[in-house]
Amino acid sequence: MVVGEGGRGSDAIELVRRRAPDLVFLDLGIRDLDGFEIARRLEGQPRPALIFLARGGQHALRAFEVHALDYLLKPVSQLRLREALSHARRCLDGTRLEATDAQLMALLDERDATRFRRTRLLIRRPEGSLFIKTQLIDWIEAAGKQVTVHVGKGVYSYRGSLARTARGLDPDRFVRVSRSAIVNIDRIREIQHWFNGDYLLILEDESRVPSSRGYRRNLRRLFGAQQRS
Repeated sequence: MVVGEGGRGSDAIELVRRRAPDLVFLDLGIRDLDGFEIARRLEGQPRPALIFLARGGQHALRAFEVHALDYLLKPVSQLRLREALSHARRCLDGTRLEATDAQLMALLDERDATRFRRTRLLIRRPEGSLFIKTQLIDWIEAAGKQVTVHVGKGVYSYRGSLARTARGLDPDRFVRVSRSAIVNIDRIREIQHWFNGDYLLILEDESRVPSSRGYRRNLRRLFGAQQRS
């Protein structure tokens, strides 16, 4: 059920505060206030789920950062609108919240997947999203369902899997050396022989990361790349 419409940003804010809708469509071309400013002004109170409408994909990343449920490109087809509404219903029912990340990441993929996802690592945390330039990462470790990213003196942890994290990294820059560790090739200072034919990697920040037997092939690939360079 549609509970209201507004042609200005100020009207939209008033409608949301007065009618408390579950879902709001925000056109980024709205007069006087854009959709992101409206979202900002609604912080600090129960905020409806948001779906943005725009004429291009250049604002998709900002939409992702404010936790929008979807991002529709105008003109919006009936099929695309129905899909967005179905997705919103599932999310509002609490059954598909995690799908929001995947859908918005797919939109970023369409825009420029290789360039963006391999130069930025997305970390989702309760306090908000964080993007880290992958070239700054020293190494990444995992324990159970917890992944920890080491960036200089910074340490960033989040729930996830190392395998999924690896899929978003440049294979020419990062190498997985064990079941629980990925290292930035550019950060490796020394590789030492260790126990049982394994290796110990010493990084520029003095971190010591042991390899494991099952990942020797990755290290051999690394040696080969170094010999060719």
